[in-house]
Amino acid sequence: MNKLEKTTVCIDSAVAERIAKFASQHGKTRNEIIAAMAEYFAKNGIDPVNAEPPTEAINRLAKRNEEMIKLFRAIEKDSLRPMILECQKIPEYIKKLANYLATQDKSIKNGIWRLHNDTVPGDNYNEDKYKAFFSDVH
Repeated sequence: MNKLEKTTVCIDSAVAERIAKFASQHGKTRNEIIAAMAEYFAKNGIDPVNAEPPTEAINRLAKRNEEMIKLFRAIEKDSLRPMILECQKIPEYIKKLANYLATQDKSIKNGIWRLHNDTVPGDNYNEDKYKAFFSDVH
């Protein structure tokens, strides 16, 4: 078993007492607490001398979150809503096109019926539905 090399660190007695109390509260040795602190600072990129309070970091994140919400609302208003409105007009455009095409030729009329009902040439279809569909189109 490897024996760990130990060293002595000179700290104020008040700091030593705080570390001892903290270690006692968490059921750890002073060495484990100091090692955990060093690991925490290194892992999280925190400068323990010039660290900002957590409330400042939270406020900064909250502000960034608000900026993102404003961006999403602007995209919704400027892009998504107009696209949705245009997409809602598509059935009317299709109906107008069907009206026009239905007056043109019986083969076109049959093609529109097949597209509307997902049928292929030669499929049986309901004649009453066919007539009702095109009575709406005319």
